[in-house]
Amino acid sequence: MSDQHGQASAVSIVVRIRRLGTAWFRLLFFGSRHLAYVTNPIKQQQFIHFCHWMVLTHVPDQTGSRRRLSRPVLWFESNYDGDVFRYMDTFTRIIPWRQRAAWLPTDRFPDISPPGPFHQWTLDNVYETTHYWCAYPNATTRDVGRSLRVEEAFTQLPSPDTVSPEQFQQAWLGFLTARQGDL
Repeated sequence: MSDQHGQASAVSIVVRIRRLGTAWFRLLFFGSRHLAYVTNPIKQQQFIHFCHWMVLTHVPDQTGSRRRLSRPVLWFESNYDGDVFRYMDTFTRIIPWRQRAAWLPTDRFPDISPPGPFHQWTLDNVYETTHYWCAYPNATTRDVGRSLRVEEAFTQLPSPDTVSPEQFQQAWLGFLTARQGDL
């Protein structure tokens, strides 16, 4: 279904696009690049490492040339924390119309509700991930974000050699207070 490495999972969903669906995806992708309200809810989800959509109309053949597909294919790939069903259900809950807009022009899309047929459709269209690398397999994206915030705040501390012990203590306590939720 998806490949896991520590806390992180990878999934690729490959599904044929219905007639006129390619034009819809061009419009959808244009909107997502130029209208922040389309992608902001996705970007705010802290469990996503990476998310990418593409329409394939050609694939390489055995000679190194390109072969045109009889019908275009939508390829979705993502790396995230958790399992694929919770991942898809989160989108269904927070951005249902975007979820429908993304999958409706594809073959045999059953709608997002009820979840059972949608989960089965997802399983039917999952493509095995053959290569997956994760920089921090035992950390979630939230863990990495917290670590980066702590590191940034830590680098702002004055050097103990440049301030009095009292000033450093005050700066240190300020650092601990400010980053308490990340530690």
